[in-house]
Amino acid sequence: MIREISQDVLWSPEDDKALASFLKATLQHALLEALLHLERADSSDRSVCLTQLAAWGERVQMAEECAQPHAQAEVLRRVLVEEMDLQGDTESYHQPQNSYISRVILRRRGLPISLAVVWMEVGQRAGFRVEGVGMPGHFLVRVGGEKGVFVDAFHGGEILSREECKERFRSLSHGRAFWEERFLDVTPTRNILERILRNLSYAYLKQQEVVPFYRIHRFLWSLTSHEPTALMACMQIAERFGYVEQALEDAELLSQRYPDTKEAQLATHHLTSLYHQKHSMN
Repeated sequence: MIREISQDVLWSPEDDKALASFLKATLQHALLEALLHLERADSSDRSVCLTQLAAWGERVQMAEECAQPHAQAEVLRRVLVEEMDLQGDTESYHQPQNSYISRVILRRRGLPISLAVVWMEVGQRAGFRVEGVGMPGHFLVRVGGEKGVFVDAFHGGEILSREECKERFRSLSHGRAFWEERFLDVTPTRNILERILRNLSYAYLKQQEVVPFYRIHRFLWSLTSHEPTALMACMQIAERFGYVEQALEDAELLSQRYPDTKEAQLATHHLTSLYHQKHSMN
């Protein structure tokens, strides 16, 4: 289960620890570890996830010899979709639980990208090369390396040709976006995590849940600290909902880290008001 988050504070020492572990895992390209730290999974949840993935990987390994990418994709589909009922969540697509890996594994439902992570982790345990492909609008996996096949984990593990991926993109974009071949490039761990965080940001915004929305933006800023956008959002959230001390901390950080930006100028402008609010509370 996802650890309960206190509503009294936007950011806690436990969040600092989780973020540090998340960043360490990200640098090590340990995708599953990073996701478990993101949701602050406890030892029990971690054990359940690892045990389940290991069992699914072993089940795939028990299948007949699979040397070719198409055969590997097919056995993964048979085990994960037909036997384990791992499917896309079409009923509650934007719920946060579809982005938290422990919930995805437990419910066997998720978003395209979170289901792709499960395919990647199970494939790795079975000795297959399974990689994430961040096609805009719909995340896929590639099984079998550079000459492998593309798979839509959300739609029942459907195997797609390059041309079928292109057609799916056109359909999703309603023909309003231009296709680029790089859309089928393998997506690095850091980019996968950033995309998951943006999905969670949208989910919590839709539900108007302030504390987890703030928390997700702090994690997002850790991956995109070359620009002030996510930290600016943190400051605005904290200020708007009366978390004055946190807003002050974020505003000071903005003005220090990004001194020549419009965001820093805005943060500096807000500092006077925030200091006044803080002293009026004492």
